[in-house]
Amino acid sequence: MTTNPTTLATVNNDPRVDSAYRDSDGVWIELTYGWANLCDEPNGGLHGIHEDTVRDALRKFRDVGPCDCADCVEGLHAVRTR
Repeated sequence: MTTNPTTLATVNNDPRVDSAYRDSDGVWIELTYGWANLCDEPNGGLHGIHEDTVRDALRKFRDVGPCDCADCVEGLHAVRTR
């Protein structure tokens, strides 16, 4: 059984996340190469989450899934060849 994160600190420890933070514009979760926000864009293209509240951002985070777009493939290849 997979548990869903309940705080931004927990999200920051997830391997799918590059960074998660709150600023004056809201809550941001930036995803690593190979992952996409499938809730907002089921055909790919969004590699992050931006919402007004932590609760809304965490709700969207449940729908993060694998991404094989050209940017992700290129980014994963670059990381692996370092």
